[in-house]
Amino acid sequence: MPPYRFTLKEARKVSPEGLVSYSESRYCVPPDQVGKVVLVEEADQRIIIRSADLILFDHPKAERKGSRVVAAEHIEAMWKMTISRPGVALPKWEVRFDQEVTQARLDPLEEVL
Repeated sequence: MPPYRFTLKEARKVSPEGLVSYSESRYCVPPDQVGKVVLVEEADQRIIIRSADLILFDHPKAERKGSRVVAAEHIEAMWKMTISRPGVALPKWEVRFDQEVTQARLDPLEEVL
């Protein structure tokens, strides 16, 4: 019979960049999980990220704190979603250079110096 395996599990919200912060490092998930709460599990030097009972991804634990552990397929999927989404309408700006600029006298300031 295998020994009981203890795993630490914590809920985390996926950032807009598709990353989950855990133990001072960040791990990527598929971009369709952005904004959702996932369960992060650490076991045997692996970081397993789940949505309910579905394993979204199984990463090796980051070698150093502050690292980002990413999968090429997640980055590729994020780029595809970004370039395929309809463009957001930009605000209509009107830049004009025909306004007068007020000039102030500097004589009163010179008296202070």
